[in-house]
Amino acid sequence: MLPKKLATEKEVLANSLEESRDFLETEFKVSYFDTSLKDIEIFEDGAVTAEGKSWPYTPCFMESLAKKIRMPMHYAYRIDFDLFKKNFDIRKQLECTGVKLCISHGVAINVCKTIYSPARSVDIINNLPEKMKDWNLHEVRLGDMGVEISWCNDMITVEPRQGDTILGGVRLSNSETGFRGLKASVFTLRLACLNGAIFSDEQQVVRWSHDRRMTYSKNIDNFCKELNLLEIPQAELTRIYSNVLERHISDKEIVNLWRRIRRVVEPQIVDLMLGIGSRERQELFDHVREREDPFVSEATRLNTYEIHNRITAAAKDHSLIKRRRLEEIGGNLICSLPLN
Repeated sequence: MLPKKLATEKEVLANSLEESRDFLETEFKVSYFDTSLKDIEIFEDGAVTAEGKSWPYTPCFMESLAKKIRMPMHYAYRIDFDLFKKNFDIRKQLECTGVKLCISHGVAINVCKTIYSPARSVDIINNLPEKMKDWNLHEVRLGDMGVEISWCNDMITVEPRQGDTILGGVRLSNSETGFRGLKASVFTLRLACLNGAIFSDEQQVVRWSHDRRMTYSKNIDNFCKELNLLEIPQAELTRIYSNVLERHISDKEIVNLWRRIRRVVEPQIVDLMLGIGSRERQELFDHVREREDPFVSEATRLNTYEIHNRITAAAKDHSLIKRRRLEEIGGNLICSLPLN
């Protein structure tokens, strides 16, 4: 479905919150254009037009168009551009709804509903709780698809084994271009390799709630107040990491884990990430599928902590959205462990 020439999504690292603020106000300043789906035209030279205006577009923009006309993504990627355009031109007439184009540095990034109204990352940065200014700013990653800011608290530490120190912290993520909205989650950083993991929502989370009965400023204020109340759960992190070294993942867990990661990256990359060959993986899948009792599982050679670290290490090689999803999968893997 993709033309040969498309704009690429930009992504940078900022050295400070001040620098990130400058980036957000200049290179990654977002604008919106309200139109209707039937007024959108796409061209193989990588341009999209609507109501006389034109922008270059990215692969993510093409994916959002496919979703708008309810085209399965696996089908969209199997057909050529001409067939995709023909499908789009026909089906957009049946889905004649208003949409909002998300434009970053002059490039079309996404297509959203007309009511889309995200939090501005700059406004959150300008209103951060005082306590977070005392934490270590680990990383600020900015891109067309979103923003991620990670802090660590040196006072919150766990050691699964001697010398293997892990810091507790908070990951703030947001998108102003139609991807996942504003959220603050518990985050851990392994100092040995700087692998990051995002923990499940059960370990405390703060979400953006855009209550239309309130002003935008009041909603920002409410989010920052809740962020101030967010605590990094030392006792819970200690409990979570206490038995990861001894536990091996069951065959059923590996099957489910492989499928979750496969939604993010290609099959061969999943195999490399988990440290298994394609033949071993297929034999494991067959064994689980053919087992008489579906509620029975067997331990594998794969250690939980090793797999957790392999996933979070591999996440660093991917763009912002995929990286976040892999870090969430790695965090959820050890969060789901049973109590000792």
